[in-house]
Amino acid sequence: MMGFFEASNWQLHAGADGLYVKYRSYMNHELPADTPSVLHLAKREIAWLAESRTRALLPTAKGRDRLMHVERALAFGLREVDRAAIAAALAAERRQWVATRKRGRRRFADYPVRLDGEDLRVRLRRPRHALQWLGRHYPMRAAIERDRGAIGKAPQAEQESMLLELAESGRSFDAIALARQLYGYDLKDAEEFVEQLAGRR
Repeated sequence: MMGFFEASNWQLHAGADGLYVKYRSYMNHELPADTPSVLHLAKREIAWLAESRTRALLPTAKGRDRLMHVERALAFGLREVDRAAIAAALAAERRQWVATRKRGRRRFADYPVRLDGEDLRVRLRRPRHALQWLGRHYPMRAAIERDRGAIGKAPQAEQESMLLELAESGRSFDAIALARQLYGYDLKDAEEFVEQLAGRR
């Protein structure tokens, strides 16, 4: 957890020429420090900013569903941007983590930045705080609400998508607990299942 407090642990940096977005999580500190890990977005490339909130109903051990915030993020509307280059940079980060993962040790990577359709999403603990300042410099949109419904009643593909989203956002314990509730796995089988899902990416 000490990495959380290090000066190198930042996600957004605002400059006169635009915004810098760090797509490497402090949790992936084992990746080579001399490899690319930052995107630069010029002011003209940012069409708008908005808070993004994803919710879902997740099953509990008592057989009840509970409302849970799955993700809070800052959404960037992009324009005149090479999305293929951004996608390639994010994919390279994934490949690096797979290549450096220690054998025989279960670890789940954390990917705080992703492309979602035409938009870029940066997961933040408190996106509203960032918007309070950035809103003075960039166009704003209303918050984007996404409701994924009751995951326990969803098709398996949707359930696996939720498990992967949790695992890749630094919440592997939540993903494993959800797999146990959905499929009746014991701890070991749930860990292996979630790890296999992450390995497909």
